[in-house]
Amino acid sequence: MLRPVPTFFMACKHCIVLYIHNAVFAYARAGGMSIKIAYLIVKFMLDMYRAVLDFRTGGVKGCKRVWHYRTKRRVVDQFLGEYNVPVDDKGRIFVPAEFRRKLPPEADSTFVVVRGFDHCLTAYPQHVWGETAKKLMRLPQTERRNRVFIRAMLSQASEVRMDRQGRAGIPRKLLERAGIGEQMVVIGALDKLEFWNPGDWQEFMEEADEGMEEAAEHLEL
Repeated sequence: MLRPVPTFFMACKHCIVLYIHNAVFAYARAGGMSIKIAYLIVKFMLDMYRAVLDFRTGGVKGCKRVWHYRTKRRVVDQFLGEYNVPVDDKGRIFVPAEFRRKLPPEADSTFVVVRGFDHCLTAYPQHVWGETAKKLMRLPQTERRNRVFIRAMLSQASEVRMDRQGRAGIPRKLLERAGIGEQMVVIGALDKLEFWNPGDWQEFMEEADEGMEEAAEHLEL
């Protein structure tokens, strides 16, 4: 927010400067020191005072009204880890508590679940999906590969809202698409979640263990 430096504070500056000047030179005239030394002392003290004042006012000089600009840096929580979660006969799961705690208010306890890559489902928090949707809308619709991707990804997409107990119902068609039955593995993928068939996840991790170091060579981390 913007905050003005009070006029009273600026007036005090001039009073303090005048007081320092008069006090030091009065002492010099009384024979306590030479005028040259008094001048150097006053100059040093005023330079220090101006440095402190400039720091307090954001370094803006020559203005009758100086403004601070204060920002609040928000730390974005990331979804990390994996959890084995049961799926009931209605396709409902309990979203792991660790993930629920990291879901920001702007997500409104809602995920958009779509077909993901490597035979899994991807669950985007509502606010993250909003940004992803904007990117999809910018894709040229005249290119067939873009149309194919959007149709394949979104044709069975579903908006899923958690209840107060943290339960979320995943449409049966999506679960079947990912081969998910009575159990699933929920993993954190930074700003989104992924839902996996346990067997597929185990197989994927075995392959990833072999190729992780090779992939890291091409990443600047």
